[in-house]
Amino acid sequence: MADIACEELAVELKALLVSGEYSDLEITCGDDSYKVHKAIVCSRSTFFRKAVNFPVGKEAADNSINLSDDDAMVVKLLIDFFYESEYEPKLPTIARETQTGEKYDVPALKNLAREKFERACRKYWADAQFPIAALHSLSTTPDSDNRLRDVLCTTITEHHELLKNGAIETLLIEYPRFTFALVERLAAKASQMTNR
Repeated sequence: MADIACEELAVELKALLVSGEYSDLEITCGDDSYKVHKAIVCSRSTFFRKAVNFPVGKEAADNSINLSDDDAMVVKLLIDFFYESEYEPKLPTIARETQTGEKYDVPALKNLAREKFERACRKYWADAQFPIAALHSLSTTPDSDNRLRDVLCTTITEHHELLKNGAIETLLIEYPRFTFALVERLAAKASQMTNR
């Protein structure tokens, strides 16, 4: 019963986004414009909560927020996530959604992005997009944020043929801390195999 109610709520929330009915805030990015609801976006993101609670300038008077510095596709996925708690990305985009979750302080989006990144890496580790996603995840996350880095370490450890990929080799040269973590992981795996 609860699953049906949740599904109905998701459909109704998506309909509100599509129609713009009862909208009290507009988010723009490039040519895209989203008539959203403060109660939804502010409850899911500290960034938007602060932007609405401490308005400044023309955007405050217009009840609008312009995200012109961001990628329009990533903003669309962010808005979809606010209303559906889900999004359908491609492998490189998942890594970008983690960065978006960090930037706009949406912990649930970061967690979902990590989960999707892990599933995508298991399935698409041999895809040409994998090194692109790996580069993005390493270049946009601090060394202290191990969410995606752990997934990359696991993927490369399980599929060491990736070490022969030129793009992965370049990553290992450019990101020595990640390389060190990978070497530790490979050594631990070798030690486990030796002790069997």
